[in-house]
Amino acid sequence: MTKRSWAPSAAKVKQKDTLVFSGTWQAADTVTLTIDNVTLIVTVGAVTSAANVANLVYEAFTGATTFTDTTATMIPQGGGTSIAQMNEIDVAISSATLTFTSKTAGVPFTMSASRTTGASGAISYTASVVACTGPTFFS
Repeated sequence: MTKRSWAPSAAKVKQKDTLVFSGTWQAADTVTLTIDNVTLIVTVGAVTSAANVANLVYEAFTGATTFTDTTATMIPQGGGTSIAQMNEIDVAISSATLTFTSKTAGVPFTMSASRTTGASGAISYTASVVACTGPTFFS
């Protein structure tokens, strides 16, 4: 009988997820990000283009003290910087696309995104554009 052994040699890779905003948004629409069972809710103000809503979520996630859309709100106050799980993730913005990347290679996160809108505002969330992996992953 052959003895099986596990030789952890996989390189650590940072997880990368994307969130793309599209359509028409209106005041009071909301975007909800849930990361590792902790929620950040952003309510759209007067600036309603998809790129501006993406920027609003970016500002909330990074803990901006004021929004470029001064009529927008977020819960909890302080945004992502007040949520420990979100401090473990970097976010980058390009037009209407947000890219979330784990700060530490080999450390995964679980994320979901949803929205409520009275118009055609939409978000497309792609989990694990780059999957997290490392020497402690059995696969």
